[in-house]
Amino acid sequence: MSLSPATARKLADLQALLGTWQRVVVLLSGGVDSSVLMRAAVDVLGSGVLALTFTGPHYPAEEVAAASALAQHLGVPQRLEPFDPFILPDFRQNTSQRCYACKEALYRRSWEIAASEGAEAILDGAIADDAAVERPGLLAAAALGSRSPLRETGWHKSEIRELGRFWGLPGWDRPAQSCLATRFPPDTLLSPQDLQQVDQVESFLRQQGFGPVRLRVHGDLVRLELPPVQWARLLQPQTLAALQHLTQSRGWRYLTLDLLGYQSGSMNARPPEANT
Repeated sequence: MSLSPATARKLADLQALLGTWQRVVVLLSGGVDSSVLMRAAVDVLGSGVLALTFTGPHYPAEEVAAASALAQHLGVPQRLEPFDPFILPDFRQNTSQRCYACKEALYRRSWEIAASEGAEAILDGAIADDAAVERPGLLAAAALGSRSPLRETGWHKSEIRELGRFWGLPGWDRPAQSCLATRFPPDTLLSPQDLQQVDQVESFLRQQGFGPVRLRVHGDLVRLELPPVQWARLLQPQTLAALQHLTQSRGWRYLTLDLLGYQSGSMNARPPEANT
């Protein structure tokens, strides 16, 4: 297998940009974007790379484990940094400023760590696709001087996966993840237990081979988003009974399947206007 000419050119551009630094901190989440960035940075800068992975109740446990596994796979020193987003009022109350407030706090802490490590830059895994959607975290990153080499050199998700596969990176084809607070409606008071319960159900489904999956919470009802091609297997009596037991044991009374399937950012969608 070889890279397509377009992807090979972008890789050269990415390597050239990375070569402008000598020591960097890479924010490694465990997703494919930051994983590819990490591998590219290590190829160019060698020992001049530190992996920084934040941990907390808003991160899916599998993502943190994937980040640690990748750092070990690449032989990169990794710092696991605990972070409690519930110290932030906007996060606790799930306001429209939640993501910005959280990312701002994370990037401020990242710069403190970078300074202690003698790093010149903080690099995150944002890509060109992210600019097309609402990403308050990108605004916080830009305001605090973080760099996004993949976005700056024009990488899209399909190209990221192509390179990840070419390099044989673990999880190159894993579905994208997101902050667990996105499973709840805006302006909903959150607790660490709320996020943990969602993570447990989604982890169960991924372990059964389902995904991408999102469990959206509406009071005592949970709405499951899953690609339609996976519905028949989900509705097998044994699987469905196990899922129903799991959700009810977490305190949810109703379990529904969203007929629109998986929808990234559906909690941010505005309801349709009524006909007049």
